[in-house]
Amino acid sequence: ASVPEEKGMDRDATPVDLYNDGLKAQEEEKDTQKALKLYEQAIGTATENQEVRARSYQNLGVINHQQARAVFDKAQKTLAGQQLDAALKEVDQTLKQIAMTQDIYKEALRESVEIPAVARNQQLLLIDRKKAEELKKKIEELKKQQQEAQKNTQQAKDQQQKQNQQKQDQKDPETNKDCGVDDLFHSKDNDLGFGAHGRPPGMFVIIYSQGFSFMLY
Repeated sequence: ASVPEEKGMDRDATPVDLYNDGLKAQEEEKDTQKALKLYEQAIGTATENQEVRARSYQNLGVINHQQARAVFDKAQKTLAGQQLDAALKEVDQTLKQIAMTQDIYKEALRESVEIPAVARNQQLLLIDRKKAEELKKKIEELKKQQQEAQKNTQQAKDQQQKQNQQKQDQKDPETNKDCGVDDLFHSKDNDLGFGAHGRPPGMFVIIYSQGFSFMLY
């Protein structure tokens, strides 16, 4: 048995039927995807009905406008979570969606049908675009401050490491003087009077030569 087509998707439906079904899907069923398809069908079939085309464009614009606002709200929440890159991406998506919506509203006005809601929605869209642009500017400034802070932090870290290394370099010669084998030997030699000072009184040296040992006082 064949599957019956959904109401509003019938090929024999008039443009008015398609528009009304789209409006029902949009307002009552909250099914935006279904509404978008029905409005697009209404526009495609209403070649001689400017009012249906204009109102279909208007409602297409409203759906896109609502989607832009939803993404903008998400961007604000993302920004509140200090996720600057993600927030900036969502704001850019908002602005792109607003541009698409503007084009759709313009199509509604081209139909030469006076629909006050379209002009009002355009004004609201301009306000929303300004808000999105301001938020984008704010995020970009925050990113710049964040990058500057990271740069300063890294410079301070590098400076601290440099100072620590300098202190270590200054400490190492003292350590070598106290604990190095060569310095230790000479230091004791000097303390005992060897070297240029000769042998201390009362000490002797044993010299080995050809198997014999000699003591020198």
